Amino acid sequence: MRLGVFVAILATLVFDIGLISPIVVDTVPPPGTGRLSPGTAIRCLKFSNPGHPFWPDSARLDTAVANGPPELMWYRGIEHLPSNDLWVYRQWRPSGQDSIDLDWYGSYIRLPVHGARLVGRTFSMYYDNLLEAVRAHPRPVTAFWVTCPRGG
Repeated sequence: MRLGVFVAILATLVFDIGLISPIVVDTVPPPGTGRLSPGTAIRCLKFSNPGHPFWPDSARLDTAVANGPPELMWYRGIEHLPSNDLWVYRQWRPSGQDSIDLDWYGSYIRLPVHGARLVGRTFSMYYDNLLEAVRAHPRPVTAFWVTCPRGG
């Protein structure tokens, strides 16, 4: 009887703590992630599946190092938001040998780097609580490499 009450109280406490404790996802890139090689070209992406007011329709991945801790090695980038025709400064980084991460409003867009059609997903860096983290579904993302516009 006492063990059952103890287990019930413990389960209730764990559940309550899970509802009020935020969860921060580790943002360190996977092993094997290196810095860009000297002479790496600036590349541009075109996204094909908007669906969010702040979803970019294109991005330019620059090779200049952005601000931030050196171990995270972020590079400068800009994204175009068609909903209000703004160019927004963002950051991007290599993620392993075959992917890149684009910073996007408290989330990442992770895309492969090989192929003409890049199919990736979004994932959050922060969840308000355990319930939100369990119910979260990555949003699929499709992008294509395109020629960068002149002057941009």
